[in-house]
Amino acid sequence: MNHQEMLYALNGGIIRMQEMLAPREASGEVAGYLSQCLNLIQTKRYRVAVVGEFNRGKSSLIDALLGMHILPVDIVPTTAVINRVVYGQTPGATVHYKSGETEAIALENLAAYVTQRQLEDVPPIREVIVRYPTVICQNNVELLDTPGLNDDDAMSRVTLSVLPEVDAVLVVISADSPLSDTEVNNICRLVASESIYDIVFALSFMDTVMEDYDEKGERDRRFDAFVRNRAAAIGPAVEKRLNETGAEPQVLEKARALFSPPRIYGISAKQMLTGLATNNRALIEESRFTVFSKELLTIVTAKQIEHTADAALLALREAVRTIRRAPRGRVTDSQAEAAVRALEEYAKTIRGVVHGRLAMGGGAVEKALAILPTLMNGIARLMLDGEGMLSASESEEIIGGQIMEPVRQALMQGLPEADSTIEQAWRYGLMTPMETLGLSAQSLSAPFPPPPDTLPAAALACLKAAVFSWALPGGQAPDATDHRALVQAIQQAVTRYGEALRAEIPRARTVWLRWADRQAQWVLDIVLPAATAARWKIAAQAAADLKAIGAAQDILIACEQAVSEYMGS
Repeated sequence: MNHQEMLYALNGGIIRMQEMLAPREASGEVAGYLSQCLNLIQTKRYRVAVVGEFNRGKSSLIDALLGMHILPVDIVPTTAVINRVVYGQTPGATVHYKSGETEAIALENLAAYVTQRQLEDVPPIREVIVRYPTVICQNNVELLDTPGLNDDDAMSRVTLSVLPEVDAVLVVISADSPLSDTEVNNICRLVASESIYDIVFALSFMDTVMEDYDEKGERDRRFDAFVRNRAAAIGPAVEKRLNETGAEPQVLEKARALFSPPRIYGISAKQMLTGLATNNRALIEESRFTVFSKELLTIVTAKQIEHTADAALLALREAVRTIRRAPRGRVTDSQAEAAVRALEEYAKTIRGVVHGRLAMGGGAVEKALAILPTLMNGIARLMLDGEGMLSASESEEIIGGQIMEPVRQALMQGLPEADSTIEQAWRYGLMTPMETLGLSAQSLSAPFPPPPDTLPAAALACLKAAVFSWALPGGQAPDATDHRALVQAIQQAVTRYGEALRAEIPRARTVWLRWADRQAQWVLDIVLPAATAARWKIAAQAAADLKAIGAAQDILIACEQAVSEYMGS
């Protein structure tokens, strides 16, 4: 299988996967990644960042690849923004400002915009795109000329910010100085980057270390030995630093794969540019730049296809994982089935729950009645010790606080207003299963049966009616100075309240049990049919999900096979 057939298979697989992801809420990020890969297949865009410390010859190297002096070169740090070199029939450059505005400029004016010493003279620049008809960029390859990593912090940040979007890095190191600690640290950072697939080294300024050797054969032997020695030092230095910094095992493995041995080319960009300018073929050959540029083009072309395939397969695998995962909040078939069973159980048991809970309240009622005489006698003492009949506000305060509150507390111990047993049965047996299935009381055809008033509320109303019938002004209250009559009135009030409360209990029980029956019937007639329909809808969605998973897996396998056949051919 050739690369065109392989890319065609990947293109079709991604399009089919996009169609499958479209209805899924959680697929936005993955769908965007698939779109990027589709664009990558169609354009095969490949970005190579040229990085290195200040004065290592990065811009001169790119100029030599282009075949003429274009990028600014100086003995002080120059490149302060990203220069993105792309293919263009007509040479030129476009300045992209951080404001979003652009400006077309001539190449001879480039230095005025991109050098560090000129930064204060122009608005903030994001990058400059340089167009030139160079062979290496002809097939959507971009060369990124970056600021020196040791120029200053701001310029280093510019370089580091662009690394996540590049595919390969050409690291420029100098032949006339050993590998520095900063360079080792930067190489480690490149290895750790998940987006960088390939690292190539250019050993610049080879002309300065070979100038003492006049005889060509000796110079060539010395040249090759020098490059081999420098290459041998890179891998151990990087691995040592990675171990010192506690790098992950996969990063160490990646470093060994890249640097055993590293791909390194000794070159002289200066000799290449001079040879081109003077048509000196011997000098061009001595620069070793022709070999370097051809091999770099071969590497980039091969890696361009390989990177495209790798990125497409990564996106397809993530798409399959997304399809396997149910969207956030989606109910599974087993959860739906459990919810229906919970509703059936609620319809069977709610009457028993209510009956059992009301039976537990009998002791609380008797306890409340037992403490009531003591409290009422306290009222009598207040009246005897005072000046007679209490005012309406005083009666309201005493009866509402000193009498009714302790009685209410006694009742609540057995019959709380927000009864936990009935509340839990209602919440977990009815409302939670309905919510699981996407049902609400408002969405159903019949209204939800509202719960009745609680027994404590009815009981306290009885108490207030009994007590106020004699204690408030206008009632038939006894003479406060007649102790016997006062005690008799209190006893009569307690008796009336006890009778009223004992009569209220059966009525309340009847009301609550009727409510439980209505609840059960409402669940059977209204909720369960809707729940069953919702459950089957969820089951159908689960079956569709399973089918989608199988289809997505088939797409991935076909694409993986196409890539494998291409790599093996």
